[in-house]
Parts: sequence; C-alpha cells; structure tokens
Amino acid sequence: MLLLLHSHCSMFLKHNLLMVLIKMHLFGNSL
Repeated sequence: MLLLLHSHCSMFLKHNLLMVLIKMHLFGNSL
C-alpha cells in the first residue's frame, strides 16, 4: 500500500516536472 502510494507520488512529481519543463520551453520560445 505504502509502496504503491510512493510510486504514485513519484509519478505525479515526474509529470509535474515535465509540465514545468514544457511551460518553460514554450515561454522561452515566445520571447
């Protein structure tokens, strides 16, 4: 249960980081 929660959290964090990188990339291109 705890392991499943940990893997879900890490997956969410990776997805969040990916979204931030994409936003930064788009913002950098718009400048």
